[in-house]
Amino acid sequence: MAKAAEMKEWILDLLKKEGGRPLNKSELSRALELGGSERKELRIALAEMANAGQIEIGKKGRYEVAGSNSKKKPADRRNAGGNRSSKNTPISLVGKIRLTPGGHGWFMPDKTDEANLATGIDLVDPGRYYVSPRAMDTALDGDIVRCKLVENDSRSKEHNDLRARVLEVLDRRSGKVTGLFMQKGKRPSVRTNDERLPSAIQISETKDAKPGQLVAVQITEWEKAKDIPKGKVVEVLGWPGDPGVDVEAIVHQHGINATFPEEVVAAAQAIPKEIPADEIARREDWRKRNVLTIDPKTAKDFDDAILVEKTAKGWQLAVHIADVSHYVKPDSVLDLEARERGNSTYLVDRVIPMLPEELCNGICSLVPQEDRLTKCAVMDFDETGKMIGSYFCDAVICTPRKYAY
Repeated sequence: MAKAAEMKEWILDLLKKEGGRPLNKSELSRALELGGSERKELRIALAEMANAGQIEIGKKGRYEVAGSNSKKKPADRRNAGGNRSSKNTPISLVGKIRLTPGGHGWFMPDKTDEANLATGIDLVDPGRYYVSPRAMDTALDGDIVRCKLVENDSRSKEHNDLRARVLEVLDRRSGKVTGLFMQKGKRPSVRTNDERLPSAIQISETKDAKPGQLVAVQITEWEKAKDIPKGKVVEVLGWPGDPGVDVEAIVHQHGINATFPEEVVAAAQAIPKEIPADEIARREDWRKRNVLTIDPKTAKDFDDAILVEKTAKGWQLAVHIADVSHYVKPDSVLDLEARERGNSTYLVDRVIPMLPEELCNGICSLVPQEDRLTKCAVMDFDETGKMIGSYFCDAVICTPRKYAY
């Protein structure tokens, strides 16, 4: 793996060698013949060089040696040479963008990204930056993007003194959208009803969709915001108004993956169903106590349980939560998949879980008459309801039955 200084020398030599022709990140990576592990180093080096003023980021995320562009704007010439204040220096950051139904969005810098940290700016306060619809470029909700921070030139400063402008999309969250399939002559298209997207998408593959049907489309080409995106139909959802079609549209529209990668399923299936005796021995044993789950009849999962008992001094409350951490280890494929999903998604007719079935409805579900591992908070209260003591522990339980309310 190249050292940071060496990587920067390679980048400068290449940009100068190409006669100042701007290159994007992919072109640089190919020209430098970088392996997968070195692409992150390239991204960090580019960000540090841009923030140091060695290179500049132009249209479509293309890089060039600083000062090589003869058609600089007056503002650029004012900032050329000498010490520039952080307020006037465009700072490039990587992070996630979240869009609102109105078309504008919020850029949230990655607080762990090395290149972001190297800028020296506070990534916690404000923690997010307003992005106007005109500064969105081709970013979609949830995309990982590179943004530059610019002065907020609006009269209202309610969104901070700085705003963000999208320079390039680094990684699409899904690139999948939904809309109505249209056919005009030999030119198929999909009409979207999302204000954050162009009104139509040109379609290359139709999957035998019929005009008027609701479809899911994967965007395959969209370089400039003013361009008409190109895409292909990946699934025909059905006719608007048919049962379940609206829910399928929501799933695709929000990029929710209803299935798990094979390696994630395999990892879940490989976890032993039986709890080792030494694991039970090291935990507090609550299996003979009346720890209960109480959920609605329609509940889809059972991940918490309680016990309330009268004591000599008042009452004891124990709250048990399924110990997922025992099965999902940091940075494992299960952990990375759960992080990517963020949460389980509850829809009117189904649940799309954060973890595979073997975990969420299996060994991590506090089903009755089965030994289950939990994290437990034990709290003691006096007769007046004042807490007089508490502690946490790893526990094992076996609920006698499922209660509902």
